[in-house]
Amino acid sequence: MQPSPALTQASQRQSRTVRELGLACCAYLLTFSGAVLAWLQHAGLPLDSGVLAICALPPLAGLALWTLDASDARQYSLHMATAMMALPIALMFWAGSLNVEPAQAPPAAPTLDAQQLFDGAETVADTDLRAGGIQRLRTGRFADGSELRLSRFADAAAARNYLAMLSQAMPNEPFTDAGRQGLRLRGNGIGAVEIVYERHGADLLELRAADRSGLLARLAAQRVPLPQEDAAAAPAEPVPAWPFFTAMTVAHGLAFVALIAWAGSHTTRVPALQGAAVATPDELRARLLSLGAFDFTEIDVDGAPALRIDASPGKRRTHHITLHIDAGSGTVRVHEKLGVDGDAPMDAAEASLRGPGDELFDVARPAAQKVWSSTLQATMVEPSRLAAVPLQLQHRHAALPADYAARLDGEGVLTALCAVVTRSGWHWQPRLFGRRI
Repeated sequence: MQPSPALTQASQRQSRTVRELGLACCAYLLTFSGAVLAWLQHAGLPLDSGVLAICALPPLAGLALWTLDASDARQYSLHMATAMMALPIALMFWAGSLNVEPAQAPPAAPTLDAQQLFDGAETVADTDLRAGGIQRLRTGRFADGSELRLSRFADAAAARNYLAMLSQAMPNEPFTDAGRQGLRLRGNGIGAVEIVYERHGADLLELRAADRSGLLARLAAQRVPLPQEDAAAAPAEPVPAWPFFTAMTVAHGLAFVALIAWAGSHTTRVPALQGAAVATPDELRARLLSLGAFDFTEIDVDGAPALRIDASPGKRRTHHITLHIDAGSGTVRVHEKLGVDGDAPMDAAEASLRGPGDELFDVARPAAQKVWSSTLQATMVEPSRLAAVPLQLQHRHAALPADYAARLDGEGVLTALCAVVTRSGWHWQPRLFGRRI
């Protein structure tokens, strides 16, 4: 048997909207993974193939789900929404478990020109002390008896530490002649020799001369610049992770709520049946109220008339459907509210009262004996069930077979109402937010 044009139209529309939902989820997973990858790079983690592969898993998994069969729109939407919710959380747990080492500062460039420094020396000797942490040691003797020694360390901190060790080991005083900044050794054992140390970044310069005038003359002759006070190199600190993870957690929660709000309207919308005669608002209202098998109440919401249908299955379980007829857009806005007021659980899942992951922490929790809850929902109408509604429409009247109406559950009532609306040339638009009764 060939499907009816109405069923084909509704199925194609529903398939298209849930595919759009899946595409939005895939785009979000790609954006989220890109943000985590950018943060890891900023934090200094090498982006090797393993890191790239793990960050690529969420969008690839979302893409794989997106290509699945969408004929079961509810199951498909559930899979995509679950992937969007769970995969970023798993990615954040993985990223938070990484031990990201702070990036090491590059070694300081040499400050002094070793060639110029020993220009004119009678003898120059190089000594290999790399095993002791000195990258270069050069000594030169000049004709006036003065001596220069250049010790080049790996960085300024090493040179500073070495000079501090010397100052603790031998008596000294500041050397500030001619505006210079250094350390002059003094005391017994030195004799009539002036010994001065100056630090130029990672370079430590030692100068020996007969007197202070000889010291200054040699420094001027070798064109040794004045030492510059460099800021102490702060130890590399890891990039704080909590601002990123806090922001991403908040953003993820808001994105999921936004997705639910958007999908609640986008994927549940049922357009008017193609070719159906458009009823006036009064005719549509009369057709709805003529369904005598349903419990209608005419209400007022913010000054606008609305209809409330009570499809509750029992005294302790309520299912209220509120219809707002918007003549300006040719749309009927639909709000649903379900409630449980101290009723016994319907099944084991409801009795467990467990959310995702709770079984990992409290598997011995006893089952609930009574349940209280209040839920807002937007039902996705099944095209096959909508097309099968045996509805007869007249000018201001709609009729359903009595035996069919008597068997309807809450979703069945909703589907029958949707059939009246769409076959009257109006759009059916469920909403999760907004004023409702």
